[in-house]
Amino acid sequence: MQTQSYNSRRWRVLMRTPMPFDAGSVKKTADRIRPEVRKLPAYRVPPQAAEIKLNQNENPFDIPRTLKEDILREALCIPWCRYPEPNPMTVREPLGRRLGLAPESILLSSGSNQLIGPVFRAILEPGDPLLICRPVFSLFRKTALMEGARVVEIPLTESFDYDAEALLRESAGAALTVLCCPNNPTGTVMDLFLLEKILKRTPGLVLWDEAYAEFWGQSAVSLIHRYSNLMILRTFSKALGLAGLRVGFLAAHPTIAKQIGKLLMPFDVNVFSLLAARRLLEVGSYIDLQTRKIVRSRNSLAEALKRIPGIRVVPSQANFILFRAARADALFEGLKKRSILIRPMNDYPGLSDYLRVTVGTDEENALFLEAVNTIQKDMP
Repeated sequence: MQTQSYNSRRWRVLMRTPMPFDAGSVKKTADRIRPEVRKLPAYRVPPQAAEIKLNQNENPFDIPRTLKEDILREALCIPWCRYPEPNPMTVREPLGRRLGLAPESILLSSGSNQLIGPVFRAILEPGDPLLICRPVFSLFRKTALMEGARVVEIPLTESFDYDAEALLRESAGAALTVLCCPNNPTGTVMDLFLLEKILKRTPGLVLWDEAYAEFWGQSAVSLIHRYSNLMILRTFSKALGLAGLRVGFLAAHPTIAKQIGKLLMPFDVNVFSLLAARRLLEVGSYIDLQTRKIVRSRNSLAEALKRIPGIRVVPSQANFILFRAARADALFEGLKKRSILIRPMNDYPGLSDYLRVTVGTDEENALFLEAVNTIQKDMP
């Protein structure tokens, strides 16, 4: 008994004593990580502290306090010791009614980003061609490389429009074509007639990311009834204002949705997020009102930016505006010193002199514009 007690104490002491790692053994262990993963840069989110935060395309309007309180009261009645129902009908049915889809066409997940991997794994074999445009949301290319796909990139035009001829040509040989509309980071859009041409032409599938569709006022969702090779990514993070709770979904033909669903992790959306999503869908008029307000503010913000010397604005149908500045780095730093945070685009090829600003509240937009005007005037 004494020996056992002694060994137990000795074990606890050893576990609390840090031991230096041998560099060679650590490298040998790290080499077991797939080469495709080791080559990839990490997805980095820099520190976010600022009085005015306009850098992540978030909705500036929080959920009304009364609705939050209702959600909290209902959450207190749910047993937190139980797993959530996977892909619950309580969310898919009202969501389907809003979109004109059967619940079987909808796959819920903890943010639309979490669906990119399962979609790619379900479709792509190593070496398969994946077609994307450039610039576009960086996770598409990163995830494709992790799956061993051959990434084919089509640059947008000088005005950041889609190159229809190139898309039709390259999609004819693609296993998967990924399109983002409105596009992130440019805010530009594709005519839905071009999307239909691609759906008819490609032998593969098309993943259409319309995270910002509400701000555009158009959607490809109705095309799901006519094209079984169309999959659509949507999110509750933008127009619906639930970025902090992480809810997204895939919409597709029920047969395709069922197959993709096999690769989702079970219980990945927690009970609180599911409850908030369901309750938010019950106040559709509130969502539509806030969306219209953001669209009006976007248009006003774009017009005001155009009037500032040295600024070139890219027309946007999202809740953000991409713009070019002669000294983008100096403008970014000047805004940062004033505790206004926007997004520098120098990690996107060809966008080193561009910045992206999220549409904020009227007060935030006014302070941002005032600061840009002042900084631009003071520049040598």
